[in-house]
Parts: sequence; C-alpha cells; structure tokens
Amino acid sequence: MNVSTDQVVGTYTFPSSNPVGKPQLVELFGESHLVIATPARMGFQSQIDGGVSAFRLSTRTFVSRFLYSEAIAGGDILSVQIKSDTMGYVAVLDSGFTKTLQAFNPSTGEKISTLLMIPTSYDASLSSVLLASDQILYVGNTQFQQPGVTMFDTERGNRLLTPTPISVDLQPYDIIELK
Repeated sequence: MNVSTDQVVGTYTFPSSNPVGKPQLVELFGESHLVIATPARMGFQSQIDGGVSAFRLSTRTFVSRFLYSEAIAGGDILSVQIKSDTMGYVAVLDSGFTKTLQAFNPSTGEKISTLLMIPTSYDASLSSVLLASDQILYVGNTQFQQPGVTMFDTERGNRLLTPTPISVDLQPYDIIELK
C-alpha cells in the first residue's frame, strides 16, 4: 500500500489462510523476515492445516514451508515468537481445547518441548506471548481466578521463572514491550 496515494502496489498470498496475531520482524536465516501464525481453520472448525509462516523481505516472498506446522504442533497455532534460527515459541490450541506453549526449531520445523500445558478443564487461555529484549518469554494467562503473566528464561534452557502466574489484577490479553 502506498500511504501517500492510497493505492495498492502489491499483493502477497499467504501459504495458509487466516493470519492471526502481530507479525514479528526478526533476523532469520541471515535475512529479515516477518513471521506470523497462519492457522487457517481454527476453533470449532479446526483442522490441522496451518502453521508458522515467514515472509522474506529481501525477495518479498514467503518461505516455501511452514517454520512449524500444525501437524507437528498438534493443534491450531495462535501466537508465535522467534528467538533464533533454532528456537521459536508458539501457543497452541488442540481439538480438545487444551492449550500448550511449545518450543520448536524454525530451521528444522521440529518440536523441542512443551513448556506449559493448560487442560481443557481450566477456564484459561494463553492470550499473548512476547519474547522481550531481556530474553524473557512472557506468557499471558487469562484464568479467571488467577490471571497473570508466566515468565521463562530463554537464555537458561527455557527455565520457568514463575511457578504461578504473576498477578496483574486483570486478564492480560496483550503483552507489549515499550522501548
């Protein structure tokens, strides 16, 4: 979009539909990319048909594969943060409505681990995921009785820093970093 003329100057088709969340600008594979979750059909219509998409700014093309696919994640990928070529994080909602925070390798598309799991029986969701400049991964938890933010130290093996969410009084729906 040319903001001066209000004209469309180019269109780009995502490899999967329904992009959600905020795009993240990252250095990946030696180049600048915009990374975003593209879950396609999700929720009650859920199918394993999306993943994490990356748009290479130098060529204005999408990477030909998902950085992490829903087939490997086991559900809809709703949020993504990339730390490096070999470490990324996603919030996943499976068909039984269990929520997980997973670590994955963007270079290989392989799952590394599940960092957090919220069973269907809990009234909570992983509302926001942010990898801040201090390399702490902040995860919003909207559990009605105990809303808050869970933190992981990504420099020390994704170590859980907060065994229970840190209270922020209200349900945290979006986490941002002011610089």
